[in-house]
Amino acid sequence: MVPPSDYDELIVEVKVEKPVPRLEQESSKEEAMNVEEEEEENMPFENPNTNHTQDDQLDDSSLGESDLDVAETLVPAYSNPVGRILREQTLQVKPAVSGEGAQQWLKAIDTELNTIEEHGVWKDQWSTPEKYLNGTWVFRTKPTTKSSPEKAKARFCIQGFLQTYGEDYFETYAPTGKFPSLLTLLILAIDLKLPVRQFDVKSVFLFAPLEEEIFIKTPEGSTRKAPFLKLVKSLYGLKKSPKNWIKIHSYFFTWMTSLLLAKLSGSKTYTLLGMNVAVYDNSISLSQPALIDKGLEFLNLTSCKAVKTPLTPAIQLHSATDEDHAAFLKMNINYRSYTGMLNYLACQTRPDVAAAVSILSRFNQRPGLSHWKEVIHCWKYLQGTKNLGLLLKPRSDGIEDRIQFYTDATWAENQENRISQSGSLAFWKSCPVSWNSKKQKNITMSSTESEMNALSDGEQENQWLSFLIGELWCKKLPPKIFNIDNEGLLEKLKNFGSNSKTKHLDIKIKALREKYQNEDISVRLIPSDKMIADALTKAAPHQSIKKLQDTCFSVP
Repeated sequence: MVPPSDYDELIVEVKVEKPVPRLEQESSKEEAMNVEEEEEENMPFENPNTNHTQDDQLDDSSLGESDLDVAETLVPAYSNPVGRILREQTLQVKPAVSGEGAQQWLKAIDTELNTIEEHGVWKDQWSTPEKYLNGTWVFRTKPTTKSSPEKAKARFCIQGFLQTYGEDYFETYAPTGKFPSLLTLLILAIDLKLPVRQFDVKSVFLFAPLEEEIFIKTPEGSTRKAPFLKLVKSLYGLKKSPKNWIKIHSYFFTWMTSLLLAKLSGSKTYTLLGMNVAVYDNSISLSQPALIDKGLEFLNLTSCKAVKTPLTPAIQLHSATDEDHAAFLKMNINYRSYTGMLNYLACQTRPDVAAAVSILSRFNQRPGLSHWKEVIHCWKYLQGTKNLGLLLKPRSDGIEDRIQFYTDATWAENQENRISQSGSLAFWKSCPVSWNSKKQKNITMSSTESEMNALSDGEQENQWLSFLIGELWCKKLPPKIFNIDNEGLLEKLKNFGSNSKTKHLDIKIKALREKYQNEDISVRLIPSDKMIADALTKAAPHQSIKKLQDTCFSVP
């Protein structure tokens, strides 16, 4: 699962316009698409060492048949939550510079242009180029802190969506930090007593040189006399701006404009990528109650009764029938927006909803009322657990320095296609550092095979994680421990031989056996009731979810 952009920080304008040909100097009056940089604000978080208490507050009942009628008629307050955020946070150009508060917007324009000039982003172009792009102004009000007034901000953006691949841009891939990398860095910082600092880079793209030859029309408000400008550095909106930025700052651990460093200085509570990060003497807690509250508000669920599981236990979801899908379409709901918000939570701070997201997202293309009912159920679960914080409290007592994986899988549980579901959860120094819940790629012939697929996927993640920790920790890691609950799989790792059900597993089992015999990994058989990863493989019962909560989270 790849995490999406922070929903709380998106700004999008809508504009479609053809590239401007030679001698055509009419500027567009519509608006363009752009993404605004993230605004960080402090949010309080209480001590993570308090015992769990939320169970007493949860509604013990699950959704019944009568609730399906509710799901059929429940239309959320906003069918498209992302679009609602964008409309609230973005102003159009004419109202901004001619209506109430025009002076603050004009001042914001001057500030933006002065910043661009200071960075040497462009130079005069007097002759008309063969091709040039128009720009657009994007306006937004954003709070600086909780107590201070809103700040008017203007951003000049290029209509990069009209660039032509192979002509004025080429490769655009710009990697950002993986979330397990962030968790590893935080765990190491706590363990080594290194307080953590986060900072933002203002006007981030203006630092990066531009390789391609790109011309734009001189923006309104600029004091430059030339009718056109040649770009020397990157600007917001260009296809390649993120890649150009990464090229000159690849040694930082970055998420676009938010950077994280471990320094020998004090640190308190702050936000990063929409998360509350609460730093204590020997632990860090990560949570996202603001995003959960926003989703609940969109769904009209702010006062709903909470449930104890992300999905109705043991539920089997099937592809929507034509009738079911048509009924859902009448509700005019953007199903993908709500599962996308859940995915963002699952990838960052909520491994307990990872299986629910994996299952619900399979129906993004063609959802039905039964699927929407379970989306609502998942948000009701979050209503009762929104203050859970992913707890990073490292311990160093020998065995805890070893990476420990819990891998588990269902077997042919999906009645439509008989595909199994894998789940894995990795700990380092007793802290959750990586997790995954996903549908397997092939139908398996036995439970041993499905468990082997989960173990194989976990071992591949282990290779990357071991390399990362070894680089940061500057120590050789002891053999990694894999916890499984399938005796047949352990027997296959220990002994050669095959039978009619497992002879086709030759390559995978031999690769795992080699790691096992070379003592690169250690595999341990544990009782099924101790398998934490069980909650990552299915619509698990409350007991499995509670086990995962007790292992990974703190409750303020």
